[in-house]
Amino acid sequence: MSIVTAIACLGLGTPAFADTPTTTLKVDAAFDQTGYASGSLVKLRITITNTGDVPAEKVTGSFNYPATNFSPNVADWGDLAYNKGAEILPGETRVVDLAGYLSQPTDAITAQGRILSPNRRFQPEPDFSLTAPVHT
Repeated sequence: MSIVTAIACLGLGTPAFADTPTTTLKVDAAFDQTGYASGSLVKLRITITNTGDVPAEKVTGSFNYPATNFSPNVADWGDLAYNKGAEILPGETRVVDLAGYLSQPTDAITAQGRILSPNRRFQPEPDFSLTAPVHT
């Protein structure tokens, strides 16, 4: 008997994550303005809805750097902060309001990021990607 056959006979042939239920999260994001004056406060609202059939566990939000060039307060993520994680039940919607200032002089402000959960299939593309002009 080969090693592969022996492992399959022991019930170790199927990875544990194969039976983990997955959920679907719908993510919308928007700046509070269509453009900003240099040095002004930038506000970003992220809306997350669990459109799946199972709870989304340990949900966290994060920005892709350097694609994001403003610095919101990490505490604004609340229980969606990277060191916490929240549960979002099926049909439930969570709203996160973030605010910060442009961290680098530029002609546009960008925000790009992901909403993560262990029981959500990985998305290769960001969940949100926004750009707004900066006026001097």
